[in-house]
Amino acid sequence: MKLLILFVCSLSLIAAEPARFDNYRVYSVAIETEDHLSTLLTVNRGIGGYDFLVEPRIVGTKADIIVPPHMQDDFEELAKGHEFNVELVFSDLQQIIDRERPQQSFQRAAEDFDVNAYHSTEEINEWLYYLAEQYPEVQVIRGGSTFEGRDIIGININRKVDENPGIFIEANIHAREWITSGSTVWLINKLLTATDAEPAYKDLADNINWYIFPVVNVDGYEYSRNVYRMWRKTRSRQGFICQGVDPNRNWDSSWQAGGVGASDNMCDLDFGGPNAFSEIETRTLSEYILSVEDKLNIYISFHSAAELLLFPWGHTADPVAGYEDFYAVAEATVNALEARHGTVYRFGSINQAIYPATGGSIDWTFLRMGILSYCYEFRSRNTATGERYGFIAPPEEIQPNSEEVLDSLVAMVAKARELASRFRFDNFKVYRVPIEVEEQLKALKGIRTGANSYEYFEEPQRTGQSVDILVPPHLEKDFDTIAETNRLHRELIVENFQELVDKERPNVEKDDQDDEEFGWDDYHSIDTINAWLYSLEALYDEVTVVKGGTTYEGRDILGVNINRKPGQNPGIFIESQIHANEWIASGSATWMINKLLTATPEETGIRNLADNINWYIFPLINADGYEYTRNVYRMWRKTRSPQGLICNGVDPNRNWDVFWEKGGIGSSANMCDGSFAGPEAFSEIESQTLSEFILSLQSELNFYIGFHSAANMLLFPWGHTSNPATNYVEFMEIAEAAVTALHARHGTVYTYGPVYSTIYPTTGISADWVHYALGIPGFTYEFRNMNTETGEYYGGLAPPDQIQPNAEEVLDSLVALVEKATELGYMTEEQLKALKGIRTGANSYEYFEEPQRTGQSVDILVPPHLEKDFDSIAETNKLSRKLIVENFQELVDKERPNAVEDDEEFGWDDYHSIDTINAWLYSLEALYDEVTVMEIAEATVTALQARYGTVYTYGPIYSTIYPATGSSPDWVHYTLGIPGFTYEFRNMNTETGEYYGALAPPDQIQPNAEEVLDSLVALVQKATELGYMTVTKQK
Repeated sequence: MKLLILFVCSLSLIAAEPARFDNYRVYSVAIETEDHLSTLLTVNRGIGGYDFLVEPRIVGTKADIIVPPHMQDDFEELAKGHEFNVELVFSDLQQIIDRERPQQSFQRAAEDFDVNAYHSTEEINEWLYYLAEQYPEVQVIRGGSTFEGRDIIGININRKVDENPGIFIEANIHAREWITSGSTVWLINKLLTATDAEPAYKDLADNINWYIFPVVNVDGYEYSRNVYRMWRKTRSRQGFICQGVDPNRNWDSSWQAGGVGASDNMCDLDFGGPNAFSEIETRTLSEYILSVEDKLNIYISFHSAAELLLFPWGHTADPVAGYEDFYAVAEATVNALEARHGTVYRFGSINQAIYPATGGSIDWTFLRMGILSYCYEFRSRNTATGERYGFIAPPEEIQPNSEEVLDSLVAMVAKARELASRFRFDNFKVYRVPIEVEEQLKALKGIRTGANSYEYFEEPQRTGQSVDILVPPHLEKDFDTIAETNRLHRELIVENFQELVDKERPNVEKDDQDDEEFGWDDYHSIDTINAWLYSLEALYDEVTVVKGGTTYEGRDILGVNINRKPGQNPGIFIESQIHANEWIASGSATWMINKLLTATPEETGIRNLADNINWYIFPLINADGYEYTRNVYRMWRKTRSPQGLICNGVDPNRNWDVFWEKGGIGSSANMCDGSFAGPEAFSEIESQTLSEFILSLQSELNFYIGFHSAANMLLFPWGHTSNPATNYVEFMEIAEAAVTALHARHGTVYTYGPVYSTIYPTTGISADWVHYALGIPGFTYEFRNMNTETGEYYGGLAPPDQIQPNAEEVLDSLVALVEKATELGYMTEEQLKALKGIRTGANSYEYFEEPQRTGQSVDILVPPHLEKDFDSIAETNKLSRKLIVENFQELVDKERPNAVEDDEEFGWDDYHSIDTINAWLYSLEALYDEVTVMEIAEATVTALQARYGTVYTYGPIYSTIYPATGSSPDWVHYTLGIPGFTYEFRNMNTETGEYYGALAPPDQIQPNAEEVLDSLVALVQKATELGYMTVTKQK
């Protein structure tokens, strides 16, 4: 034990002596193959071994390797064995190090601080305190602590408190990269002394809130100055003989022991630590960063030396969210940097541009805060002379390096400001692409969308669909490749998308708060629309402003109730602009409100709507998203709620609690996608509060309508399934009447039908939820996408001169819709009241299902002596009726062809008495040891349909057939907590179409039972899959 202690002490004494690098050579090695790269990455590194001035990165670059004298022969063999192309850069590394510190001088006073020299941390900190005394905008800040007890000191420069966006700069996290702290000091000085003759620098000083830390790895930096120049890590104890952790592999971002780009060997230079944030330096600095999180917009890390500008991610080749913005900012930054001294930087993600790595600071800041995060790898040579120095930059390189970096920061901020302002779409093209095969659908779904990238007007969902895709100029070649690879037939329909945006807002410079009169020559802000609604309330007795809900940003969702006959009129609810980017929806809704209130007696159809309907009209549901489209990004579709760390918004028309599932059909589980359905149904306050308001009106509403754009369609349930809604035939009649009337005005052609088959399959939509929850029709208009008269295409960006023609034809269609819906009994309670008043019983009327609600169809048995009475009831109440059975007794006779009591053998050629059935059940008990009782079922109507083509509808009792209480499946589910299902068997011979209602002839027993048994097979499979069929045995 004494010998071991003496050995460790000797190591410490040796380490205390300054290390020299006399006769160490530096070679430049061309990395031409993967073998070259892997060989260099695995050489023996560290004290007494190889090291690098310029790290090996990727194939096609060069690495500068440091070779100690005693390893010269080894390196020559290595180079020969792997056929390295090498060039001697330095024959004596110590001479380069000596140039880095030309003289050892006594510590200078802070006021004489030389920003073109390297200084100790103590000198730098004293200078920072001096600056705080000299400049009122400067404050010294403490970002954390080090293993050896030092403070991590920086400064905050802010000339406009609470106004300026923030930039955080972290330097010298790798101890040996002195040029990073040297340049940071130079930049600080330049920001504080910039004059009006340097407007770009003055702008940065005046209008940015700077957080700058010149030396983060203080312990390691001092060790590199005083003991071992090549030291990179912290100075914490690791195991028995090793020290330090690579502090830029220790942040909690995809960290793992020995993860990609890091080592789990405690003595290695890139050791990532025993766990994330094991180092007090990274842990305390990260805590400080989070304490100023709300003040930061950009994070920058300074490193050397590789001429790179890097952004996330390091752990994966997958593109970072907002990749296009990162790319655009980086491109502008490196272009500006090159302009000063000709230094050429490459740029890209860490993973692709330098090497895969985990636990880096910029990945962590982006992961936690979602802000632009960049890493500079400063230049490795004198650009003017070509002299190489790697990270051992002589002090005369501080100023030129700093100058080009400061120029690049000017460009970085300018580009970030540009992206933060209203986004423009100059020379963006729109292509229409038909989806013909599944491979094309998969390719289109795989395209990444977002700001400055592709955008869909409607997401690709199925083959047979055509989609309009927005293509930015810089992705034109990429789209060419996608189209050619997948054989996409595309049609260019818009040459310059910005022209459509400009037409949509002809008076964009005018503040619409100052409009003398609300009109339809422009689109208005939410505040202007709401003010107009309140003005209507003051003008018209029949108008009441109503609050339908609240938005994430605290706005009210306001609408109007127009009702000229309270307590008498049937109700229609109109929901408009639930998708933020569909401006024509709110424009048309407000036009229609105005028209309803001002219609003259001569405009009989519209006046009838105004007088005889109880209207609830909400022009703008997604108020937050709409304001974002007006002021920042025109194509925004979703809400504005935060989703995860870096995404915003949920598609509010995929978030309703109707067959909702995360990433369900027609929606996405990716939080950044335009069709993200949310983490759960009704996660959004907009859909949640609006649904509650709708439910509060349940007794008043007969019809629900949503306004969308732009696909020339009228849609109705369902979206989640191809199975028809119970009222499919009547919905088709209503839709046909509506689109026919719409066409008459301007010649616009709409298609119509269920959401699923007419536009695309989807879930969680408002119209489906209303039909599901309230049992009333839910229809969705997809407004026209072009000027019908001229043929000019505008997609979802209708210019204001299209508001009136669009609204006119839609209002015409509503006249027809209401007429047809009234004829079919959806808009009045009088028919329901009359049918409920009919006396039933023996030798009188009988219902097969009781009349319960408008929109329901009922089958009624009429005896001969009441035929004239029923004619009178039908005519008086305008009942539409269809004779489906001429003689009911024939059905009764077919049902009992063999009326016998004593069957020799139980069979299915007739119906049996209860005594016969019970005796047969007891016979089963005697024959079999165990009779399995099915207590849970999930009706699989798809399996049932496969046998004979019988189509079942399915859903809750309340909305699928009628409201009812006291039923057996409800009791079982309530009492035992298990599923309870009810089959309502078919009412006709599916193969012949012969109707028999509830009086099925015996020859229907077998085909009915066969298809039901098929469905039970599927039922049990699905119930088992979902865990309902597991039996827990008692011990």
